[in-house]
Amino acid sequence: MGDFSKDIQRSKHWMLMLVACLVVLAVISYHPNFGDIVTLIGNLAWPVVLIFVIYLLRDEVKSFFRAVTRKVEDPKNNLLIGKSGLEIKRQIEQTQAKVDEMKLDQETTQALALQAFVLKKKAGEKSIVSKESIPAQLSELAENYMNINASEWRERVRLKDAAARELASFVIVNEVSRTLLGSQHHEGLILALAAASHTLPESGDLDALMHVAHEVNRLHVKYRIVLAMGRLFERGMVDERQKEEILQVLNLYKHDADNSLRRRIEQTELLMREG
Repeated sequence: MGDFSKDIQRSKHWMLMLVACLVVLAVISYHPNFGDIVTLIGNLAWPVVLIFVIYLLRDEVKSFFRAVTRKVEDPKNNLLIGKSGLEIKRQIEQTQAKVDEMKLDQETTQALALQAFVLKKKAGEKSIVSKESIPAQLSELAENYMNINASEWRERVRLKDAAARELASFVIVNEVSRTLLGSQHHEGLILALAAASHTLPESGDLDALMHVAHEVNRLHVKYRIVLAMGRLFERGMVDERQKEEILQVLNLYKHDADNSLRRRIEQTELLMREG
């Protein structure tokens, strides 16, 4: 009964508006420029009709936009509102992740050759590197990494990535203890651990990485740690407890992340959610 009364009130309202419009038309019909006025009214007719229809359907329009908003804000969906409108967020992230991995997996190709070298080395000779201390040559490579200071960002990243590959190669070929690297505070040595773990993961790498993950300040080293954690997860070397620990580290790294690190974190989180 209440809804019916509201409909009656609305009908009376629009009837009064219609009568008012007819009165206005009757008055202006005597105006000397009546023809111009009729043309103007004709030009305004469609916008007025459109506004009128939107007004009549305002409740339905509001409901529609509320539904769209809830759908977009749902973290479980695939939609993202960006500068270019609605995007399929998950597909974009997955594609970007695959492109990045194709670039980074060039290191894995190198790792296969290194692995073959290590196996041959184990069979034919003893390692000359001490298991008890960090080799002087590795410390020098780590210090060289810390001193990279190219002015242009892309060149600086290229040099740092090259240094990371060199550090990883040394660790893998010389079988440097990763547990020992996980007890170091030098970020160049921590990078050596992360790069070696990403290139050729081993059991125990995650524990070593988690031991130093909270001590890192350099974004490039954090990026490499995230890469290594993602690779370990892909290889099935992470249990549920360790997965939660990784997610905590990723959340910590978000606070001062640049665009590159933030994107890598998001891709790794996506990998773990769907893994």
